[in-house]
Amino acid sequence: MKILIRSHHTDREVPIFPGDTVFDAILRSGQALDAYCGGNGSCGKCKVYWVQGAKEVLACKLPAQDGMMIETTSSNGMQILEASVEKELQINPVVQAEGASFGVALDLGTTTIVGYLLNLQSGKELAIRSMANPQRIYGADVISRIAYTQREAKGVEKLQEVLIAALNQLIMELCQAASVEREEILAMTIAANTVILHTLLGVSAASIAAAPFEPVFTEAKELTSRSLGLGISKQGKVFLLPSVSGYVGADIIGGLLVCDLEQREGYSLLLDIGTNGEIVLGNRHQMLACSTAAGPAFEGANISSGLAGVRGAIASFRLQAGERRYETVGGMAPLGICGSGLIDIVAELLTHDFVDSTGAFRQADLLEPWQREMLTTVDNQPAFVVVPLGSGQKEILFTQRDLREVQLAKGAVRAGLLTLLREAQIGCEEIETLYVAGGFGNFVDVQSACKVGLIPPELGTRVIRIGNGSGFGAKLCLLDQEQLVRGTKLKEMIRYIELSSRLDFQDFFMESMLF
Repeated sequence: MKILIRSHHTDREVPIFPGDTVFDAILRSGQALDAYCGGNGSCGKCKVYWVQGAKEVLACKLPAQDGMMIETTSSNGMQILEASVEKELQINPVVQAEGASFGVALDLGTTTIVGYLLNLQSGKELAIRSMANPQRIYGADVISRIAYTQREAKGVEKLQEVLIAALNQLIMELCQAASVEREEILAMTIAANTVILHTLLGVSAASIAAAPFEPVFTEAKELTSRSLGLGISKQGKVFLLPSVSGYVGADIIGGLLVCDLEQREGYSLLLDIGTNGEIVLGNRHQMLACSTAAGPAFEGANISSGLAGVRGAIASFRLQAGERRYETVGGMAPLGICGSGLIDIVAELLTHDFVDSTGAFRQADLLEPWQREMLTTVDNQPAFVVVPLGSGQKEILFTQRDLREVQLAKGAVRAGLLTLLREAQIGCEEIETLYVAGGFGNFVDVQSACKVGLIPPELGTRVIRIGNGSGFGAKLCLLDQEQLVRGTKLKEMIRYIELSSRLDFQDFFMESMLF
């Protein structure tokens, strides 16, 4: 028995077995599919078009039947942050060799993967390639992926398998772009969050999902390419940057290598907002870190019209003279809203008094006629019409429930930041610089972030975007082995603050939910 899956004008026959859903079959085919919850039916994102049924359905809810034709409607063309701040590099590579030799630095994100191919002698960057993390189909966040490994007998192996396959594809593309042979790649350095590093090594991360949230390992590791099945030199070495805790990973160490917080007398903050919000506060005397369960709202999950940063996602939004103004990724027709667009929309709703300080839409009789025309109703609750239906465009809404998801996410990040300040016994006025890392941080409008309370307003003028700090940290370690040593020293210097056991965090969280 089999079904036909059509994706972007390419047809593929996929075998099916008793009990399969269409979701199971698409997983088996290796084709892309948005599935933020890992297929348990809670996110509503794995929509496909069932040709015989002439309707759009959720793949995880549709039993697979012989002869079905399915068209996937998965988003594609993700906007991936590859660039970072510039910093002088010392050339003292992690491996020494005579003749031509090359290395790859990798940023393995929960949502995206970026690879950099560098000449180990000169430090010259020869190629950059990026892709969506194929593990996304098993869940938008690391907790969903851990849950997948717990309910599937070989879930850990599957997560490792798809990741290694993606990395080998990325290596091949890098080599083709720079006319380099894979055997000439002698080293790889990898920065990632702690859960992704566990899945890379085929190690269960289940212990990170439950108190006391202890990972199996956090130390830096040196491995062979052969042991991982990575397609570089058979003598190639793979170096993993160290992590701090279950939820403050090697990606944050990579960012810290760029920011140099530990070399300064004054305090600075590093903020990396993704499916979690990782925050580090420190100076040369002390370093404090925490992770907030922001949830994947800023990645477009749990939002009714939410998208990752893909083509067609609304990335910026303004209300000007009662008119909607927006820009989408790639300049395409709007298909949904990504994280930076969400923050802009909430900021505009606050600026124009559509919602009150509790995050509730105001009653219609308190609004101007032009405002009422921009609202509709979803589940007996008000919703803002971001893009009206018509002119060949789909209707895109921002609902009351969506607003609550943004409140929860921004409240958690803000509360984590305030908890670290209290632990250090300092105020916002003592923060010299707020470094913002990652894709969301790079594209979000700082004024909007201050308006909604994600960033304290007094820090709005002290923001420096470092871009892909994780990737740049991996490059530093590839080209200068002393940076790997420095990374371990940073790990040992950082004191991790577990927020779940802190009453002050709960108080800050309730306060930070308000606008």
